[in-house]
Amino acid sequence: MTKMKILIISYHNPFNKGEASILHAMIDAINKTIPGAEFTALSLHPEIDPIGRIAKVLPTIPPSCPGWRAKLKVVPLILQRILWTMMYGVCKLNVDALVEPEVRRTLQAYAKADVIVSRGNDCFTDAHGIGIFLAHIYDHFLATMLNKKVVIYAQTIGPFKDNLMGSIFRFLTKIVLNRMELITVRETISEKILREMGVTRPAIYVTADSAFLLQPAPSKRVEEIMLREGVNKKCGGPVVGIVISTVYNYGFLPHVKSSKEKYRKYVKLMKEVVDYVASKLNATVVLLVHVSSPPTSTDYDKLLNRDVYQLVKYKTKVKLINNEYTCQELKGIIGQFDLLISSRMHPIIHALSMYVPVVGIGYTYKAKGIMKMVGLDRFVCDLKTLNVCELTSKIGVSYSSRDKIRRDLRFRMRVIRERAMLNAKLLKDVTSAMKRNKWEC
Repeated sequence: MTKMKILIISYHNPFNKGEASILHAMIDAINKTIPGAEFTALSLHPEIDPIGRIAKVLPTIPPSCPGWRAKLKVVPLILQRILWTMMYGVCKLNVDALVEPEVRRTLQAYAKADVIVSRGNDCFTDAHGIGIFLAHIYDHFLATMLNKKVVIYAQTIGPFKDNLMGSIFRFLTKIVLNRMELITVRETISEKILREMGVTRPAIYVTADSAFLLQPAPSKRVEEIMLREGVNKKCGGPVVGIVISTVYNYGFLPHVKSSKEKYRKYVKLMKEVVDYVASKLNATVVLLVHVSSPPTSTDYDKLLNRDVYQLVKYKTKVKLINNEYTCQELKGIIGQFDLLISSRMHPIIHALSMYVPVVGIGYTYKAKGIMKMVGLDRFVCDLKTLNVCELTSKIGVSYSSRDKIRRDLRFRMRVIRERAMLNAKLLKDVTSAMKRNKWEC
């Protein structure tokens, strides 16, 4: 019996533990619905990506290229790969000599896949810049040129800016998504945007983020990590986790033009929040990094945590966790918190699925959309209007309501996990239909 070959596209960065959470949970869920499937995943760092334990890993095409000069050098390579795809997919010609061996293996994975799955996240948006948007469009363009069945798996669609570039991005998104086989989105607002955009061909379902299904590391391993990091829950006081990130670049203080000034004010704001939690809640504060960087790159979130830590008043009550941990280990750590404050979305998902109350900082509507699913959207602060008073007020209310929130999350999470699992079940329907059509032919 031939195994189903599944290629997972959209850039995967193993140092982003949110992306890693999605990919691990996706593969696990699909394995349960399509036993024996063979997985290939595209990665920015295939040589060190731990997903290689459960899937074949190949490099993305084109690779990530920081700086405009590097990006211009990639343009001829992109055209070369598009030519390969056209000659192979349309003309059925073997033109492997056109591309270097490493890229050839990735292109052949596209060509040999039975179905291509676009990994859940927020790929179709201009929030991350034109380069990242076009890279994702390129991924999907290659797949459709090869006439492959492509499934959009638990993604956020948008936002798009209300200007000319935003209109162009919306148009390109509409063209690409109308050629997909199936679309699942992780919030109702994404479904609304798709309808308004004119995406009508594929079936659209509102499901939930795959990371809700991620299994945390075993409790014994989590205890070892907490001991190593000097976080002792047995001391009696609450433990509050804070995930600070460089989201200040996504709209914090929109009237301030200087990036350095925004950074300074953002660090000062987060310092005030840490001091509030340490003093008013009498809590141990854990500053957690959820997105790190390769050894040769600048670790911006770690630097941000360091700068906040240097300013805080109650340093003895603050723990910096800078060691590298897997997404499963980080989820286990978050499960030990009495409250989480996060400006990144997947720590929010980890907390909710471990029944931990959350206060979120949203730079797009995805955080609010996820929190709305569990009835906690009132605990999301908009980055554009973020201030200490609003954030500390929500922290105080969430903490005082923590027992009720935990009970509610235990009840709601059963439905959310079913919705997350629905992504894999809908994918199975697509592959089953493919098998029937092949048999009929």
